[in-house]
Amino acid sequence: MIPKIIHYFYDDVNIWQKDKKSQVRMCINSWLKHCPDYKLMLWHDKMPEFQEIISKSPFVKRAYELKLWAFVSDYIRHYALYKHGGIYLDTDVEVVSNFDKFLENDFFISIEGDILFGENIPEPAVMGGVAGHKVFKECMKIYESEDIFSIDNFIANVIMKKLLQEQYGFTRLSFKTKSQESRAGKYFDPLVPTKQLDDYDLYTHECIWQDKSKTITIYPCEYFCPTWCVFQNKSFTEKTVAIHWNQSTWWDDEKIYMLKHNKYPVEHICFMKKLEHVLQKIFCLTNSSDGKYKVITLCGVNIKIKRKHNA
Repeated sequence: MIPKIIHYFYDDVNIWQKDKKSQVRMCINSWLKHCPDYKLMLWHDKMPEFQEIISKSPFVKRAYELKLWAFVSDYIRHYALYKHGGIYLDTDVEVVSNFDKFLENDFFISIEGDILFGENIPEPAVMGGVAGHKVFKECMKIYESEDIFSIDNFIANVIMKKLLQEQYGFTRLSFKTKSQESRAGKYFDPLVPTKQLDDYDLYTHECIWQDKSKTITIYPCEYFCPTWCVFQNKSFTEKTVAIHWNQSTWWDDEKIYMLKHNKYPVEHICFMKKLEHVLQKIFCLTNSSDGKYKVITLCGVNIKIKRKHNA
């Protein structure tokens, strides 16, 4: 049985003093309100074991150096659940009911509203499991491997999608009737990179998925990740237990570029990015293939230099 522990990660132990935005505190208060008998366990970089934890993964260590906290938390959530069991929540998750009825699962998660190449995407902003569950261990292995740097999209939900598909055969949820399955076909086109389910009848009639051994349970998005950006208030149903507000405040193109190019020191890439801006101002290049820019290579880094257009 999953223990009554809520794990969360934040980049400062002084969570109540640091963040000027009220949403984090409002979300945590919702956990306390609806799960009063659950233990809250904050994970942060001042913990005695933190450096030892991140040293297991070059990817996470690099993310920590860059202060890309979301990518640090992507590993920490699996570590915390593997070691202790419980439920992990992102700090932009509001809870509207308790998780008691989900504690009999070995592992649970829900999908999000987006569909990627005809398949559902699991959303690990809310997930739970027993200590020692294989899913957490296998996800940790992905983050601990150098291979993660070669993955085109290494955000947490895509990593989880890859794992659940390859090891458990999960691709998407089914629907309750043949008519609904037929209508859903247009949303699950394997040739379309991204679609969003905007049919409310289908949204409220997705079926819960389990693997054959029933060690993995995947819920429709209305449970933990309602599609409020599509259905507004209607997205919150009697099944809704949590709402992922999906703030994405962590996104930083330049830092993610640095994380991706792990073989270069952070200072090296910062210098190259600055040099790129300088060269764009200095050079007037006319010999690029499309007339817009030329790619040159300096110190192993490709730099695009835009062509100046004379007035």
